[in-house]
Amino acid sequence: MPKLAEALTKDFIGKLESFSIHMDSLLMNGYSGARKSKAKGMSLEFSDFRPYVLGDDIRRIDWNSYGRFDKLFIKLFMEEKQGAVNIFLDSSASMKAGEPEKLFYSKQLAASISYIALRNMDVVNLFGFSDTITQEKKNIQTKNLFPDLVEFLDELPVNKESRLVNSIDKMKHTPMAKGISFIISDFFSEDGYEEAIKLLQYKRQQIVLIHVLSPEEINPTIRGNFRLVDSESGKAKDIELTQEKINNYKKALENFKNQLQSFCTKRGQQYIMLSTDLPILLGLENCLRR
Repeated sequence: MPKLAEALTKDFIGKLESFSIHMDSLLMNGYSGARKSKAKGMSLEFSDFRPYVLGDDIRRIDWNSYGRFDKLFIKLFMEEKQGAVNIFLDSSASMKAGEPEKLFYSKQLAASISYIALRNMDVVNLFGFSDTITQEKKNIQTKNLFPDLVEFLDELPVNKESRLVNSIDKMKHTPMAKGISFIISDFFSEDGYEEAIKLLQYKRQQIVLIHVLSPEEINPTIRGNFRLVDSESGKAKDIELTQEKINNYKKALENFKNQLQSFCTKRGQQYIMLSTDLPILLGLENCLRR
């Protein structure tokens, strides 16, 4: 798999400047940021403090607090609010399939969404999952930390089975700020997806499901006798791939996509299906469309 830094060129990053993330939620709580909330209050009306983070505007440092506590704090104001952008990235074995590889395509999406969020001064939380949450990088607040985020994605380990519901359930007792959660996966999950979406909604999240598939998964071209091996369970099955079986597979896949989309629509959430042969900027545009 290539390194993300090779794909995230200066020209590519420049093109991300025209994108934005739309949050429908009222950002009534949060830290100071570039996003204007619908909460009442004037931008110069003092609200609260938070610890200083590298890259913050030094003009907002409260020097009286520094004198008292020997720590740097930033003054917060009422009108300007940060959103929380959570990205759940499937790093199970099935994501290694395809050409281009689904996992690398998904990492590019995750990095791009993160950069756009950081440019808006939102907080980014990244979670890698397979059968559970395997890695996390939380509370990223400035573009200065974007290289660390890229390194985190590059080093994300690949694990066997995907269990989305079990992974999100691990967040049940973890506080989450109101915001938007992107789930990037092929959704070949052993335990489904419904309860995961319900839990994130309970935690006040606007949810975007990004369903990433390879061209060969969408439109298989192979025919003949094969031994198919499940990349996650390791189970093998000998099968003759006839046109009839391919047609049945396509119908099953279409039904699965329709079920995902219908479930999201009924709950007021967003579903996008992307093929990895779609240029990444076009895919990103689809993900961030209101």
